[in-house]
Amino acid sequence: MRTATFNELGTTIDKNTLMSEGLPKDFTFEVEKKPIFFQTSDGEFKKLSGASTIVNKETQECYGPVSDKYCPIDNATALGPVGCMDGLTLKKFGSTKNGVQWLIGELPERTILGDTFTPHLVFRNSFDGSTPIQMAVMPLRVVCQNQITMATRESNISFKLRHAKTAMDKIEEGHRLMMNAEKFMIAFEKEAERLASTKMSDLEVERIINSMFTAKEGDSELKLSRLNARKEEFIKAIQSFDNANFRGTAWGLVNAYADLMTHYEPERKTETAMENKFMSITFDPRWMMALLNKISAKV
Repeated sequence: MRTATFNELGTTIDKNTLMSEGLPKDFTFEVEKKPIFFQTSDGEFKKLSGASTIVNKETQECYGPVSDKYCPIDNATALGPVGCMDGLTLKKFGSTKNGVQWLIGELPERTILGDTFTPHLVFRNSFDGSTPIQMAVMPLRVVCQNQITMATRESNISFKLRHAKTAMDKIEEGHRLMMNAEKFMIAFEKEAERLASTKMSDLEVERIINSMFTAKEGDSELKLSRLNARKEEFIKAIQSFDNANFRGTAWGLVNAYADLMTHYEPERKTETAMENKFMSITFDPRWMMALLNKISAKV
């Protein structure tokens, strides 16, 4: 059974996990910046110049060193009114091994090219300087649970915000952008229709597949084997029954690639493999944009 990358991660949100403000209790903790001290050879404690740490006010957990210019913004402030927007149902939240906080909610379903899509609002934040505040809308194709993370020509509904003093001046603009998720979905539907009307010959499809999975000089036999296996999986996804209506089109390639990237098994089964996959597929549109660029150029 195919599932989204976040299916087995995090905590499911229900009435027992929510605060009166609508956000999960374990997601709305407050943080503060504290100085970092070190002990000199003579036993004296001095502040480490230019560096501080962010601390969970309740648990006193430290999230790592940051510069003194870093201005922490907690999850509740970062989300603002977006977490309680009309039609949004909060579904899951969690924290990665390296401390990235994330939240996912569902927006009302809509039909695009005969398929049911569930738009998801995705959010992440961290307090160690590694990850900015990020929010976006990610459509999920229900029939195969494919995540399609992409910008459109008319509406790129996503924003990133670094933890800085100027962040509070910009965060309301980000909130207004996210509250207008419907605008993105209208633009997404138009882009899907455009791609569905873009015909792709077998030769063009073959060239794009080969260009997406290119061997490099010196690649080991194992790497070449994995590359060819991934290519075969892509071809299989193109030919799958749930892509039958879109074969021979650019939208068929998009669906197949989303299928491949959403459901592939990480080559190394490390402790963080699944959450790393979730983060890259959900929050970084570059993997899909690489394919769209090749389609535009018809490599």
